[in-house]
Amino acid sequence: MKPLRPASLVVQGLFGAFLTWLYVGDVVRFVRLESAEVATVGDAPSLVLALLGSVVALGLLGTLGVTVTSRKPAAWRPRSLALVVGLGLLFLDFSFLSARRSPQSAEERLLAAVQALTQGANAEASPQSVPRDPALLRSFLDGLGPVPLFQQGERVAPWKVEVRERCTGPALEPGASPPGTLIYCVSGDRHRAWVTLVGTALGQTFGAPAIVAAEGGWLGEVFAAPEPAEEAAPPVWGSPTPEGEP
Repeated sequence: MKPLRPASLVVQGLFGAFLTWLYVGDVVRFVRLESAEVATVGDAPSLVLALLGSVVALGLLGTLGVTVTSRKPAAWRPRSLALVVGLGLLFLDFSFLSARRSPQSAEERLLAAVQALTQGANAEASPQSVPRDPALLRSFLDGLGPVPLFQQGERVAPWKVEVRERCTGPALEPGASPPGTLIYCVSGDRHRAWVTLVGTALGQTFGAPAIVAAEGGWLGEVFAAPEPAEEAAPPVWGSPTPEGEP
């Protein structure tokens, strides 16, 4: 029977390696997610899909190994079956399951929360004070979707806003605030506020609760509105002097 061509063997080997990287990696991520104190992840990987994909990937690589050592024909059924199942699984994953996930990364969604709170608070600021009502501030986060943070495998509760008064700058430590909390620090004169977010340290997927960052776009700044400009008083004209009078 016709043997498998070297080029086909290489292509199928690369495909098997890709499946292994994808689905064995998902198994590893799932295990880490279950034990992590905090994880910055948009969506938890499906354990069932990851295990099935891992079995298919390892099965494909195994049958390719047998093909090389035992010189199996191109139409050898176990290898062909593993290849077809792997292609079908990948099509299902990327065509249907991935379409339900947010196109934004977890960090992009966290950054969007900081920006939404900052923009909403600046829009509501008055000349006398920045807004300080927690319910109002929390309303600026409506529509952002679930928080892309997990604790011990469980997605954290909806977005929270914690207002701290008499601050001299942004919050740099989370304190007792849980992940998914936006800390809104108001200055002593209430003319300024700073927004930071509790998650994991910037660039870390797994770790302890921490302020994501307090610089760049991750630090929101809210200012009291400027005083309205005073309108200039219209000029007062005197009565015209009659002609001929000194």
